[in-house]
Amino acid sequence: MEARSPSWPENRRAPGRLELVRRLLNTHHLESDTDILTSRDEVSSWLASEGHAPSKRVSQQAAETVRTFRSRLRASIENPSIAATDTTDWLFTSEYKLVQFVLVEDVPLVEGADADPAKRYLTTLSIIIAEALRDGLWDRFRTCANPACRWGFYDNSKNGSGRWCSMDTCGARNKMSAFRAKATAKS
Repeated sequence: MEARSPSWPENRRAPGRLELVRRLLNTHHLESDTDILTSRDEVSSWLASEGHAPSKRVSQQAAETVRTFRSRLRASIENPSIAATDTTDWLFTSEYKLVQFVLVEDVPLVEGADADPAKRYLTTLSIIIAEALRDGLWDRFRTCANPACRWGFYDNSKNGSGRWCSMDTCGARNKMSAFRAKATAKS
């Protein structure tokens, strides 16, 4: 349900459950200003498509919390100076500690089966992000260096220097733009 063409490169998907984070991040396509989570009905539908089928429509407050979470997530990825501790601090503040979870044999479990689906979903994402921070995977999460795009992707390159969501689109555009600027400067 992403606002991206089917040619989205497989090598830019995030590994394992971290892909859920990338999919949430990319529900707002900045280049076309397309946001698929603008209403509570859209948030409910999207949660259902992600396997968190709500038994009822999510509240307006829960829908806003999902959008705010996504914005803070993007900010933490786009700003490398935000330390891992700062990221975990905002993930687990009272604002985002959406449901209680307990550790059972070192496995985090959401407490309360009747928890709001949006809250369960964001709690799951918070746990996934915390695990990625712990395992050193979080610093491979990027947003495209094209300021018009800023699509979220996971950098699977050997040296961790990926800058573009896709070399075929944003990378090629940037290289062509730089080539034209250089050619214009010479003439």
